[in-house]
Amino acid sequence: MLWSIHRLAAIRTGAVLLIVAVFVPRLVEADWAAVVRLVPSPPLVAMETMLLDDTPEVVRAELRGRMANTQLQGEDERRMIDLLVRDLRDDDRVDNAMPAIEMLVSCGETAIAALERALESPDYQQRQLAAYVLRRLPTHRTTENLLRVTFEGLMPDDFPLQREQPGRRGAYTSIHNAEEGTAYLACHAHEAKELLREGMSGSHPQPRLLCAVAAGMGGLVELIPQAVPILIERLEDNDVTGDAKMATMSLRGFGPELQPMLEGLRHLGDTQKQEMLKRLLRELAEDGRRAEYRERNPLSPLEQAMHDAQRAEWQRYWLPYGDWENLK
Repeated sequence: MLWSIHRLAAIRTGAVLLIVAVFVPRLVEADWAAVVRLVPSPPLVAMETMLLDDTPEVVRAELRGRMANTQLQGEDERRMIDLLVRDLRDDDRVDNAMPAIEMLVSCGETAIAALERALESPDYQQRQLAAYVLRRLPTHRTTENLLRVTFEGLMPDDFPLQREQPGRRGAYTSIHNAEEGTAYLACHAHEAKELLREGMSGSHPQPRLLCAVAAGMGGLVELIPQAVPILIERLEDNDVTGDAKMATMSLRGFGPELQPMLEGLRHLGDTQKQEMLKRLLRELAEDGRRAEYRERNPLSPLEQAMHDAQRAEWQRYWLPYGDWENLK
């Protein structure tokens, strides 16, 4: 009870200061940033929660500075997280989403509930950026909604480059959601199997390719009939940078079980495709011999854990650079 009284007193004091500092600026010449720094956090958080987009910039800047310096706790922190998640929207503010992302990542588990709610937002950018943050949180468990939004991001969109349009400015972020999403789905291929199957059945070439890539990197041998024709097509010489290398690595991910199917294709297609298939068959044969050796000489639990961790890390960062992110 005593805590509540002190908190209400702080809010009243802060509210008075804010009225003077923000809404009656002609009464006195002052450094409003300095005045706002004197105001306790609860009324500042309450003010932005109430005014939202109409919040004075001096208040927004002060709150985000306090959040970045971990000065907000308890209810103030939770309400501020909701405001930061709101910053992930496609709005008219310049460069507010990227700082919000970094602060949300630093919040860790505390931000998960608000981010998961944002996965169901009608705003595409907010969904994608919330998914990006959740994928970066090591303690977050994969959910159906996260997989769905990650799958949605495989389509061509305005990440990382937001195209300038009438009434909409151009912008750049470091978020490569198609690339990062493919790697994430590969790491969680078994949970995402039906989504990958759906993507490969679609008509758009980019999600078809990336779902086939994730299936191969995830070792989903049950999807070989759908994935292999899509990946084989990419081995031919074309105008898309990086797709043949990516397809080769993905085909190898299916393992030695793929050899019989590829043997019948090794003499078909152009020169590049034939050479890549021959090399792939040699690599698969070597992988088979290595697998047989491991069956006879299994890894210790510690060695197996290290091997699995290395493979997971490789699945996350192996995708080659190329212009396959904008396939038409």
